[in-house]
Amino acid sequence: MLKIKPLRKADLNKVLSIQASAEQFAFSADPTSFTKTHVQGTLPFLIWEGEQVIGYFKLDTLLSQKQNYCPVNSLGLCTLLVDKHHPLLNQIFIKCF
Repeated sequence: MLKIKPLRKADLNKVLSIQASAEQFAFSADPTSFTKTHVQGTLPFLIWEGEQVIGYFKLDTLLSQKQNYCPVNSLGLCTLLVDKHHPLLNQIFIKCF
């Protein structure tokens, strides 16, 4: 079962072990940048499968204040990345395209 949890300092090494292809970084941040970049209103989350971190993303809580095309109180999904070896990656791409 997949779980989504906020990023904690105790989980940083697990994030850094995530592997991604160069193509994924065109739409996301590498694990080091993900853990070090802090923007007001953007909240980092991890995707867990059991005890393993398999991915991450950030929620932008201020998106509707920055982009006029968004309804009030909209959330933005940013920096989504799933480990290149995890089968969930293929499922995400199939559903998005």
